Amino acid sequence: MQGVIRIYTILSFFIYIILCSVVYMLIKEVLEKKKEKKRKKLKDTFGVEVQRHIEMLKANKKLSKMDIDFIKSKINKKNYFAVFNDMVIQSNKYKENEIYIKKYISYFEEEILKIIKKYGKKDDIEKTFIVNLLGEYGLNNYEINQFLFNCLNTKSIYLRVETLKAFSRIGNITNLLKVLEFISNKEEYVHSKILIDVLDNFNGDFDTLDKNLLLKFDIFNDNIQKDIIEHFRNRNVYS
Repeated sequence: MQGVIRIYTILSFFIYIILCSVVYMLIKEVLEKKKEKKRKKLKDTFGVEVQRHIEMLKANKKLSKMDIDFIKSKINKKNYFAVFNDMVIQSNKYKENEIYIKKYISYFEEEILKIIKKYGKKDDIEKTFIVNLLGEYGLNNYEINQFLFNCLNTKSIYLRVETLKAFSRIGNITNLLKVLEFISNKEEYVHSKILIDVLDNFNGDFDTLDKNLLLKFDIFNDNIQKDIIEHFRNRNVYS
């Protein structure tokens, strides 16, 4: 009899766990749909305003203080920040827009730095999200660079790779060389194809980058040296 009671108790417990999981998934799905609906509505209003500002910069028109202050007052809110980033990423798909996006983002540098500070103690998954955005933004200042350098000290290969890509997109040669040196000295794993792509897609002065890679060639480990040589071949450097 006690055995039957024990089995019944265990089954009841598992049924309870399953029901809780189902309820959780249903609630999560409802909340996600609600969030998506809200963001879609914001995209049709706030997103359109962000896009209007970018188009103004492309037409060499100045943004008013009212325009800038309006965006500043909104991007510290989660849904607004998400829509803001969606518009930035959408515009950045066209390389000719990058210079205007960088200029636009610079208006909100202080607000973005406040957001970055919140991610300092987050886990690697959440850090990867903000690191990817920093690559999109293209901002190059001390606080952002320090945050990115700190993100290199991770066991997460994915975060390390996204950080490397962010430095490449920001386009600061000195910092990219420091990152390569760090990876070399620490013997951190980065797949050759990824590293070569990072060098091949550097968002800055290629000639200066290549000269510096050649000057510092001997300080890198064998793996990175091989990747640099492959990058030189892709670029037809010194051929």
